[in-house]
Amino acid sequence: CDYQYQSGIQLIDIAADDLTLRGVAPQLGEARRALLHRDHLFGVTDNAVQVFDITDRDNPMKRGKLETARNISQLHVVGDKLMRFGTDWWTERAMLDFTSLDQAGTAEPLGELDLSRVAATPKNECNSSTYWEGQVYVHGDTAYVPRRTYRQAQVGSSWEQREMLVFYIVDLRNSDQPKLVGTLEVEGGAGEYLGGVVLTDHALLVGRGEGYYRYDWRSGERSEPKYSYDIFDLENPRSPRLTKRFAVPSELAFGGWGSGMTGCGMDMGWGWWFGGQGSSGALVSGDLVVSQHEKSIDGKSGRVRYYLDRLDVSDPSAPKLLAPINIPGQVVHFDAAAKRAVTLDYVRTETSASSAQDCYGRGQAWFDANNRSCQVYERRANALSIEGDKARRVSMLVLDNDKRGSGFVAISNERLFYTSYARNNQQGPSSSRLETLAYTKDGQFEALPSVELSDQSYGWSQVYARGTRAFIAIDGALSVIDTQNKRAPKLKRHDMQGWGCSALEVHEDRAYCALGQFGVASIELD
Repeated sequence: CDYQYQSGIQLIDIAADDLTLRGVAPQLGEARRALLHRDHLFGVTDNAVQVFDITDRDNPMKRGKLETARNISQLHVVGDKLMRFGTDWWTERAMLDFTSLDQAGTAEPLGELDLSRVAATPKNECNSSTYWEGQVYVHGDTAYVPRRTYRQAQVGSSWEQREMLVFYIVDLRNSDQPKLVGTLEVEGGAGEYLGGVVLTDHALLVGRGEGYYRYDWRSGERSEPKYSYDIFDLENPRSPRLTKRFAVPSELAFGGWGSGMTGCGMDMGWGWWFGGQGSSGALVSGDLVVSQHEKSIDGKSGRVRYYLDRLDVSDPSAPKLLAPINIPGQVVHFDAAAKRAVTLDYVRTETSASSAQDCYGRGQAWFDANNRSCQVYERRANALSIEGDKARRVSMLVLDNDKRGSGFVAISNERLFYTSYARNNQQGPSSSRLETLAYTKDGQFEALPSVELSDQSYGWSQVYARGTRAFIAIDGALSVIDTQNKRAPKLKRHDMQGWGCSALEVHEDRAYCALGQFGVASIELD
């Protein structure tokens, strides 16, 4: 079962009616065109033009290469340079490189490190697989690049699954020559899954999970996953030290640790994590790892209370779980410095409805055909002031109504953005809007003017929040909504290749969008 993907140009000799299979000229990126010139082959791919000497047609020899684009999945501004990372599907190349900020899209970097050349090359077998996760966690001038391995082995009459994460530690101090300085291996036990990597000011945490949430509504029986964190001290960032494994208390794992409001995309800085999908990720503010758990009110109605959980790892050798705080809804943003949290919850109302179509046209709803009743769930945002071990709600706003529904939510320390759309498309194709909430000095929501978007699909498009700006990537364009002037927000559309940003970095007056196989888009901001 050993296999490997390959992109190449196959040489075939033709003589009269005979076809003879000869060698393959391997390509970087997906092969698109081939040109012949004397005894040379020019291969054109999505990423490069390469020249091969085909004098020996069974063994084409590469003589030159000009890269035209690099596959970039992650990027970070490090000092006055842009660090980029990406992998190539066909060659399994994993490249970390640097460019100057004004040459973010170039295929010719200042310096590079091909991690696939220094990493062990495991075989892809029937019962195992290894791949780069496409992420980079940057801590000052050090980067941690994870590579995951799954393995299955038969133990007696059953199969046992194990995971392992290997972090390749890269010294970023010399952008002309980034250097691999070590590795950090985290191996999961039988049946465990690894994930939920969290980077704080002083620690790197790797989550472990075992089991899944299950609830039998007939019997009331339930089982919950178990979570824990391996905590690594980053006092010496190029040599992380394991301090201890912190077990998340079982009551926190119920509907809680790492869970979030379904349908709300939260940009974690290294990629997107969607709550409610079994991830063990969490929010981070400074050295606080933040999530929430829930407790049933009566054990029967399905109603719960939510509690804010905070794990303090400012001393990685002595992590401390702070007292839980009762909060309305699930936490989607936490700012320790401002002592502010934002939560989302749902308000349920029940009214009569003539039909299912009538009911479901009102938004997120459930129709009871027997009673002709319609239960409508409207999403609500809450701004909380965190005062010691208590939370005080200082503002509340319902995001949905009978005419408009809310789409994606994105939150920065300065703004809450969400897209909205007209229910049943009552206002035509140009009915999508971006709604913006600012925070007043006392932490209350302040609604800013809506911004009309050009297409209905914007209502379901991913939104990135960076300071006072919102970014929406869709259909080969990046729309930037600048709300610095609260009374007169500005919308500007920038054309670009690709379908969206796998990572977005804003530095001073420019935004950098990772476009995958199309490289990087550098966009000047007003």
